[in-house]
Amino acid sequence: MYSQQLRALNQSHQTAARGGFIQNTVSKDIGIRNYLKTRPDLVAPELSPIRTAIFTIIALAGLGFAIYVLTNAEDLIASFEGRRRASVSNISLYVLPPAIAIFGTIGMIWWSRRWRIPGGGKMQTAFMSGFNGVDPNEVWAALESAQSPSDPHLQDVLRRIHRNNTPPTGFDLTIMHSQQDQILVAAVTRSVLKNPNDPNGGMRAQLEREAVVRRGNAYIDFKVAGAEALKNI
Repeated sequence: MYSQQLRALNQSHQTAARGGFIQNTVSKDIGIRNYLKTRPDLVAPELSPIRTAIFTIIALAGLGFAIYVLTNAEDLIASFEGRRRASVSNISLYVLPPAIAIFGTIGMIWWSRRWRIPGGGKMQTAFMSGFNGVDPNEVWAALESAQSPSDPHLQDVLRRIHRNNTPPTGFDLTIMHSQQDQILVAAVTRSVLKNPNDPNGGMRAQLEREAVVRRGNAYIDFKVAGAEALKNI
């Protein structure tokens, strides 16, 4: 049922795009974090020391456990009683340790990454929500024109996003910022099927328009704006 809803949602978005509902689009098959990769003038990637340390410990623990199991396999298997219990234990002994090591390695490579303003602070998520029923062009315009967190147009758009964020959502608004450097990057992405002919094949993010970048005097705190909108729903 859920996959059918996603397929119908994707088809409706394609029809809307052809009809001019989404205009002046970039249509890059990337989300905001991948968009940041294209902006070395704005941010630089780095590894979080804490996350890297945590995932390194997990990977080493999994590797150490795997080595221990391989070198003591017969004794460990013999310690289990019963045919059924032994078979389940065998699977756990041989599969779980490598899985833990792989999980830790992936975490070190992928989940430990973050973005930092060169010479400044790190980028953090200020606001993130899926939505339906709100024109993404209107969202984009509000992001670009807002003069303060309490801007009436911005607050109206954010409140409607909060009211229309029940899955499956077709669009996502993600805002990342660095308060220290007074800079933000906001993007509206569309959720589309990776394979239009396979509703169970997963989703990907498609950037609809060039992300909004605001810095210096143009910076506004969207974390405050989002909290205010949520409070006034």
